[in-house]
Amino acid sequence: MGKKFKQVICIFTSMLLTSSFTFNHIIYAEGNPDQHIMNEVLSVDDDAVYNDTVDSDENWLLVALEVLDYYSMNAAGLEVSVTEADKNFYDVVDDNVINISDATYFLNIYSVLAAGLEFDGYIPVRDQHTTETTTSTTSTIDVTTTTVDTSTSDLTSTSIIGETTTANSIDTSETTVSTVTTTLPAITSKETTTKLTTTVSVNQTTSSITTSTYESTTETAETTTTVVTRPPLEYGIDVSVYQGAVDWKAVRESGVDFAIIRAGYGKHINQKDRYFDVNMESAQKEGLKCGAYWFSYAITPEDAEKEADVFYEVIKDYKFEYPVFFDYETNEQYALTPKENSEIIKAFCERMQSYGYYVSLCSYVGFLNYRIENEIFDIYDTWIAHYDVAVPWYSRDYGIWQYSCTGKVDGIDTNVDLNYSYRDYMDIMKNNHLNGF
Repeated sequence: MGKKFKQVICIFTSMLLTSSFTFNHIIYAEGNPDQHIMNEVLSVDDDAVYNDTVDSDENWLLVALEVLDYYSMNAAGLEVSVTEADKNFYDVVDDNVINISDATYFLNIYSVLAAGLEFDGYIPVRDQHTTETTTSTTSTIDVTTTTVDTSTSDLTSTSIIGETTTANSIDTSETTVSTVTTTLPAITSKETTTKLTTTVSVNQTTSSITTSTYESTTETAETTTTVVTRPPLEYGIDVSVYQGAVDWKAVRESGVDFAIIRAGYGKHINQKDRYFDVNMESAQKEGLKCGAYWFSYAITPEDAEKEADVFYEVIKDYKFEYPVFFDYETNEQYALTPKENSEIIKAFCERMQSYGYYVSLCSYVGFLNYRIENEIFDIYDTWIAHYDVAVPWYSRDYGIWQYSCTGKVDGIDTNVDLNYSYRDYMDIMKNNHLNGF
């Protein structure tokens, strides 16, 4: 079995585990910052080093199972005996909630390290001074199946936000505000039982966990919710090497107005997206308006400036009707303070502005809402990502909304990100002589 194949199998196993844990749970994804990292791992060179063991003080697979154990018992209303230090350790996403997202993160650490690769993200450290840990070569953990009967209770829930108005400061003379009213019919579910059983075997440790969730009857009363939206000016996609060869004529004929194309990632010129030139030339030939983005791994302002310099070298021979974007969303960046993140963003954006570009910040709403200082949004435009919602959970102004990562478009064989644009960017570029105009 080849080294590369072993690496892919290890990562794929982790993905299967993750899907089995999340199958019976509702997860609201605000973007997937690990998606790009995972794609880079799957395209690893053949000469990468493979390691049969995970070189770490923690068994990250067992940590993920501990998190799932905590989550399921807590969801069932059972008391969980865990120290505050362990709670802080489990909450690796740092959102004050221990849930599937935290377990997925630990599984990601395990799969990357098990493949013999370097995990390019934040790795938490357990506080050993306040945590009691029991370790054995082979361990079995049994969790008693617990049933909570709520059939005598009336539970009412709604999954749509109440009236929400998104404020913005752009010219709305050519747009109108539309009101969408959604009525949810009464739904009654009787004796719905969800059970999750997982058995995992690993060379160095064998663990077995059986977890059963609660049983409940839920009634959802008829609910009418009004959301206020603004209609987009244009509809577009964003693509990279992971979409493969694109038939841009078919894309245009399907009704796509614009495309944002990945130019590359990191701070070295050899990290240019190998499909960038052919995507740019073909999309512009078909008359699509284009922008470009650079996926960042910078954790210092100096790194950000180097990334901007490489970005410029890759794109300098093209004109862009849309902004150039700083895609800032990795877990390692999320672990920085809002001030540190803001300094990195300013370093990149100011460098690109010095080259004559209209630069915009790209990230998912959870990052934008909590990990960046407010002054950044007074200076720079934003391209936000939030999926499976009527309106983004974001109160500031934004220029583009990436509303899906599983879109289907003629001319593209894979899933593709879908976007709405709310500004006349071509007018901005031409009138201000930016982005090559």
